[in-house]
Amino acid sequence: MLNGTKVHGRVLKMSPAPVEGEAAASRPEDAVEVQRTLNHQVTPLFDMTYEEQIEFKRQLLVGSLEKVTKRLLTEAATGSGVEWVRELSKGPICPLEKMHHSPDLNGYRNKNEFTIGYGEDGKPMVGFRFGRFADGNTNVGCADGVLHTPEEALGAARYMTEFLRDHQTLGCWVPQNHSGVWRMIMVRHNRVGDVMVLVQYSTKNCSKDDLDAALAKLKSFFFEKVTAGAMKLTSLFFQEHNEVGNRANDDSTVALASGESTFSESILGLNFRISPSAFFQVAN
Repeated sequence: MLNGTKVHGRVLKMSPAPVEGEAAASRPEDAVEVQRTLNHQVTPLFDMTYEEQIEFKRQLLVGSLEKVTKRLLTEAATGSGVEWVRELSKGPICPLEKMHHSPDLNGYRNKNEFTIGYGEDGKPMVGFRFGRFADGNTNVGCADGVLHTPEEALGAARYMTEFLRDHQTLGCWVPQNHSGVWRMIMVRHNRVGDVMVLVQYSTKNCSKDDLDAALAKLKSFFFEKVTAGAMKLTSLFFQEHNEVGNRANDDSTVALASGESTFSESILGLNFRISPSAFFQVAN
């Protein structure tokens, strides 16, 4: 499906299966001979074991520390006030403590942003892009099966897809020509079961009456799912965003459609109050 598309500037190409007894054909340097899936795009380390992932990330951190050490040694040579660095032996400027393993290996991401666009079949889809828009790849794939995405978020994405296909007529955002309305859905959740959903849209390509009617339908649709026990929803927000890029500014209009404006998360005995625009990311 992805044969011939671009990912990070490199063309994906599928090679034919080698004939038994024959040597593998030479490969172009710009080709990536692997069938990439959404897991490859969104969670590129997913095919490593957890121990391999930990070691890979540890090596990245060690490399960063070594770069800092070299820079400080260079500055020390110019008499910049960090002469103590000269006493460092070869290696990073400080020890790297042992990484602590996560108790959750799957479904641990507490904030998920899904692109609203079109799948390969041309129908509305809420999920993740197979590649970068800069590479000309704007197809969106279903996020089910992406390992770090929890069911709270996957369920919201599935129901948003259902709503876009079967319960309204406004188009999805198309980055090539800046047409369409629906752009993104963000889902946040905490450990006690609160779920916060924000739906982002553009107002440039539809009338206010049509948009208001669609948002009212969406609100009713979600709460029908909640009443039926199909999904959890503590707070629903709508966000207007009309710029070309996907990232909205901090001052972009965010309206609380239903529920509480924040929820809380507790970590190591501390309580954090989280709003839709808060930066609160617990890495794995």
